Amino acid sequence: LLINLFLVPLYVFFLLYYRHFFLEFFYKVFYRVERTDIDETLENLNLVIKGYVFGQFLDIIIIGFVNTLTLYFIGISYPIVLGFGIAVLCIIPYLGMVIASIVALLVALLTTTTSWQPLTALAALWIIHIIDSNVVAPYVIGSRINLNPLVAILVLILFGEMWGIAGLFLAFPLAAILKVVFDKIPGLKPYGFLLGEP
Repeated sequence: LLINLFLVPLYVFFLLYYRHFFLEFFYKVFYRVERTDIDETLENLNLVIKGYVFGQFLDIIIIGFVNTLTLYFIGISYPIVLGFGIAVLCIIPYLGMVIASIVALLVALLTTTTSWQPLTALAALWIIHIIDSNVVAPYVIGSRINLNPLVAILVLILFGEMWGIAGLFLAFPLAAILKVVFDKIPGLKPYGFLLGEP
């Protein structure tokens, strides 16, 4: 975990530092393609990645708000901190919700006097998470990166099966990148159309 915490910012720094170098590389590899087309494609990729980050942020706000209201009405202490903390942890597929559930259950057990409150909170949080994973996130994030919700759900399942947790992290961004590339290549435009909004 500590190695990853150190390496990820380092990777991001070098990717940003050498961005013009990579651009020159694309110009050299695709020398038969007009530079304006390459610039346009890269600009579209940039917009898609920004859309993904914004969609993820929007999903956290929505689910954090729903979690907070649910915990407040059940009577669990610190509903805002717990609600938004759980929403942020759910970015980590599978493992995030497990950790969030343990934390929420411990807080509920320590701050309530009944047995129904912790169990109700746990059940409610899992129901919210399932709805978010299968309906809200594919719709909110998919709409920001121009993927239709059905494709977004299928991509999550496919990438999750292929690469596990890493695949779930990469599903939306990779699918969005593929759509941009498919839209730009004449022979692959029908596939780009299929991935997009009807």
